Amino acid sequence: MAAIDSPAVVAVRGRGLFIGMEFHPGIIAAAEVCERLLGHGILTKETHRNTVRFAPPLTISKPDIDEVTARIRDMVSEIHLNRTRRVRRAS
Repeated sequence: MAAIDSPAVVAVRGRGLFIGMEFHPGIIAAAEVCERLLGHGILTKETHRNTVRFAPPLTISKPDIDEVTARIRDMVSEIHLNRTRRVRRAS
């Protein structure tokens, strides 16, 4: 997840499978990220308004991790693209 390159992602912290992803509060709130990921079947926990906590089962497979990471990357890109379009329209 640390390889996700987006202005929406401020930092990725954690050890092993327990990861927190901090989002830029001016771009998206953690609650919205959690709701969008839930729509993709990914359960997460919002913490501190702009951080999403990931704690997958310890039995998760590498292909599952890769799939979740791809879904998160796509969601972050979509959010950033939509926010950028809104800002341009408002200008």
